[in-house]
Amino acid sequence: MPKTEELVVADLGAGTGDLLFFLSMQFKRVYAIDFSEKMLNIAKEKFIGKKNITFKQGDIRDLSKLGLKLDIAIAINSILCPSINDVNKILKEVYDSLKSEGLFIAIFPAMEAVLYHSLLLYENELSKGGDEDLIIKNINRRVGKEYCFIPGIFRDKDEKQKFFYKFELERRLKNAGFKHIKFKKVYYPWGQHGDFESFPNETMMWDWFVFAKKI
Repeated sequence: MPKTEELVVADLGAGTGDLLFFLSMQFKRVYAIDFSEKMLNIAKEKFIGKKNITFKQGDIRDLSKLGLKLDIAIAINSILCPSINDVNKILKEVYDSLKSEGLFIAIFPAMEAVLYHSLLLYENELSKGGDEDLIIKNINRRVGKEYCFIPGIFRDKDEKQKFFYKFELERRLKNAGFKHIKFKKVYYPWGQHGDFESFPNETMMWDWFVFAKKI
């Protein structure tokens, strides 16, 4: 792949532009894409005069409508819609918007990390003594109020958000057409990953950092 200063990149779900300064220093052309006009206006105010950043309001479920041909697409915890059909559509839209040999770089919330945290809760309660079956029931009731584990959905009142299993992500990315899919864990210090109870002596929770290529 050519040097990054010759490449075109898009920040999918750019929000208020946290990544844009870094990207603008590394790439020839940066597209900041978000469905929220309000957030994009905030980002625009930060980067007045930055001629290599183009702001586009749009839904990444219909990314192809923007007519972009990208070398790299970046999505940092921005593919969160609870509908599996929407997730699959987004991944295919990203694939179709990339040039041949293009890269998709993304971070996704990890469902395995939620399961891991549930196990830590269970073992912590177990260490205090008590009936094991009752502890399991209480943990299931506590965690099950917020998470549906089969589809990987987090529920907060009327809001829903998708979490992803590694095997699921790999399958969905392959179905979208991607090859050479690689995963890494992005760890978060305890207390910086939502409202999860902290276990400072245990391995930290994580999200999935994904690299995928269009061949």
